[in-house]
Amino acid sequence: MADHRAPTDAKTERRFVRSEDPELTPEANRLLTHELREVVGHDEVEVPAETPRRAEEAHATHSPLVAALISNRPLILVTLLAALVVGGIVSLATGWYVAVLLAVGLHALATLLVAAGAIQLTTQVEHVAPETAARLEQEGVADPDRVLTQLVEDFAGATQAGGVPEVIGSGHNERTTTAQDDPARDLLEQRTALTPLARPGPAAGEGSAIALLPWWVVIGVMVVSVIAVPFFAEGWVAPLILVPIGLGWMALQRFMARAERARSDRPLGDTAGARRRLLPIAAFVVLGAVWFMLVMQLVTGYA
Repeated sequence: MADHRAPTDAKTERRFVRSEDPELTPEANRLLTHELREVVGHDEVEVPAETPRRAEEAHATHSPLVAALISNRPLILVTLLAALVVGGIVSLATGWYVAVLLAVGLHALATLLVAAGAIQLTTQVEHVAPETAARLEQEGVADPDRVLTQLVEDFAGATQAGGVPEVIGSGHNERTTTAQDDPARDLLEQRTALTPLARPGPAAGEGSAIALLPWWVVIGVMVVSVIAVPFFAEGWVAPLILVPIGLGWMALQRFMARAERARSDRPLGDTAGARRRLLPIAAFVVLGAVWFMLVMQLVTGYA
C-alpha cells in the first residue's frame, strides 16, 4: 500500500480511512468507507495532526424527509428566490418608486445567490453511488455528496476551506498534482480550480494579457462613455451610470486580489468567514443595479 504523505514541516499522524459515524448503522458506515477509499486511493494516510476528525462525527442528524429536502436544496432555493422576486415585482402595483428599487435589488440579489449556489455545487467534485446515497439519506444524512467531500478533505490533510469564496477569489485556482499521483489532493485542488487542467499548472490566463482583458474592457467602456457625451442628447447619462459602476468593479477586483480577508485562507467549517468574503460582491451587484435605476429615474422624471 502506497503512502499518502502530508507536508513534512508539520506534525503528522497516521489515520485509517474509514467512516466511524456513531449515528450510522455498521452497513452505512461500511458503504461510506468504501466510497472514501475509492476516492482517496489508500486504506491509511498521514495527515497534519490538526486536521479535523469529521469521520468520527455524527452526520445522520435529520429525519429521512428533512434529509431528502436538504439534498434537493438547489431546486428549493431557486423556487423560493423566484417567489421573493415575484413578490417584489408585485409591489410595483403600489406605484411607489422605492418598490421599483426593491424589486431590482431583490432580482440582483437572487441572481447572485443562485450563481453562488451553482458554484457551490461544483465544489462537490465526488459523488457517492446512488444506492449509498439512498441508504445514507434514509438514515438521516442530509447531503451524502457533501459529507463524502468533507471526509475526503480530512483524509487529504486539508486545513483550509474550499468553497465559493476560494473559487472566485485568488490564490486557490492552481493545480499541483494529478489524480493518478495523488487522488485526494487532486480532489481538493479540483474543488477550487477556476479552469480545468489536464496537468499541474497555474490558472489559465493568470499573469497574461488574457487576465487583463476585463480591465481593458471596463476602462475602455468608461472612456468611450465620457468621450461620447458631446455627440448625443443627454449623453451625460452613460458616464453617470458606467463610470461609478466601473470604478466600483475596479475597487472590488483590487480588494479580491490584495485584501487579506479576500484571500479566504479560512479554516474548514468557517461559514461565517465565507459570508464575509462574499458580502462585498453582493453589495456591489445590488448597489450597481439600484444605482442604474436611480439614474434612470433622474432622466425620465418618474416618481
